[in-house]
Amino acid sequence: MRPRALMPHEWTIRAKVTSAATAVLALALVVSSVGLVVLVRRSLLANVDATGRARVADVVAILASDGLESTISLSSGETSLIQVVAADGRVLASSGNIQGEAAVLPAVPALRAATTVTIQNLPIGEREHGFRVYAAPIDLPNGPGWVYVAQSLSQVDAAVASIVLVLSVGLPFLLLLVGSAVWVAIGRALAPMEDIRSRAVVVAKDLSQRLPVPVAHDEVYRLATTMNEMLAQLKTSAQRQERFMGDASHELRSPLTALRAQVDVALAHPERADFRETLQAVHAEAARLGALIDDVLLLARTSERLSDQTAQTVDLDELILTEVKRLRVRGGIDVVVEHVDAVQVKGLARDLSRMVSNIGDNAARHAASTVTASVTRVGRQAVITIADDGPGVPVQDRARVFERFTRLDEARSRDADVGGTGLGLAIAQDIASVHGGAIHIESRADGHDGAVFVIALPVAKGRAA
Repeated sequence: MRPRALMPHEWTIRAKVTSAATAVLALALVVSSVGLVVLVRRSLLANVDATGRARVADVVAILASDGLESTISLSSGETSLIQVVAADGRVLASSGNIQGEAAVLPAVPALRAATTVTIQNLPIGEREHGFRVYAAPIDLPNGPGWVYVAQSLSQVDAAVASIVLVLSVGLPFLLLLVGSAVWVAIGRALAPMEDIRSRAVVVAKDLSQRLPVPVAHDEVYRLATTMNEMLAQLKTSAQRQERFMGDASHELRSPLTALRAQVDVALAHPERADFRETLQAVHAEAARLGALIDDVLLLARTSERLSDQTAQTVDLDELILTEVKRLRVRGGIDVVVEHVDAVQVKGLARDLSRMVSNIGDNAARHAASTVTASVTRVGRQAVITIADDGPGVPVQDRARVFERFTRLDEARSRDADVGGTGLGLAIAQDIASVHGGAIHIESRADGHDGAVFVIALPVAKGRAA
């Protein structure tokens, strides 16, 4: 069974590029060759016409000095002829090689101007070659007349045939040479791609591996470098995801274990169990478990990027004032609004509200007596500041507190009212990142204890400053 021929869309890049380059070169060479042949033939014909003009001038000079005789001397042998013709077409004189023959043109030209004509089948020379006739008007003693100088085109045809022969032999060879060179060059250029492809099979099983980077800083180098950067990010993401899954499973297992232990004790010793106290404990653990599950699901959802279809225009000033009101209703601390600018951002109001409430809950949980809040516009950024007068966050821990399931020593006691899952700040940072911003922690400007959470978000475009 004969193998099936590959369709053009099934060819390799190497075959496609080589065939395309060869086809373009072939077309260019064919057009150039045709143009060259035409130009050479025109040039040779122009030379023949120039020779014809020169011989007409010689005939005119002979007629002026010797008068009109029946035979005109000619040194060109069988390759040319001369005729002097009257206005009515009668041959008055001619070269010896066409003596007694009729005029080479069946009728004199209509206009008395120099004319060139190509004719066939003259009784001299090689009949397969045509003759170029140069006809020029002259004044004869008995009236107007014409001089015909006819020259064989055998040399012109031979020269053109030689050029065509050289081109017909050389062009295929040149195409073969160029096609082979392109094939080899593309093969060498794509060799690193094959190395990348073969290594990618290994990398797919082990993200710690990297693709080979060629020495030359070309497109393949940039592709390999970009893919290695992507692999590094994928590995980091996979490690973060694996760590997150481990932490989540551990955090989810703890309330489940507590629930099971309390239920098991109540079932094992019903006579000593206070079912109301047990149900209250179960309810608290179930609430904590529900909050943890909600946070995990929210983290998964905030990893999705915003789009023009989902983004809304959110008034940060209203959002901050709503959060301040919530914290005041919660009670236990003073909540002070320092400054509020009317600023709008693009995003999801629900998520931005969750971000601010998480930061507000953290500040309220650690504040000694007061939480302050403000929102200002700085250039093209909206800056939200929420500060507390609590123990603060050590400098070395200010980046770590935004990692998932991170709780500093002084925050390890869980508060059922706020969840205490270790995901609040991580969720806030993820939401800020999805909205094109970030959150960082600063020290209080007055030098007192406490932490200042600064949220920077891009202002909605088109909003006046």
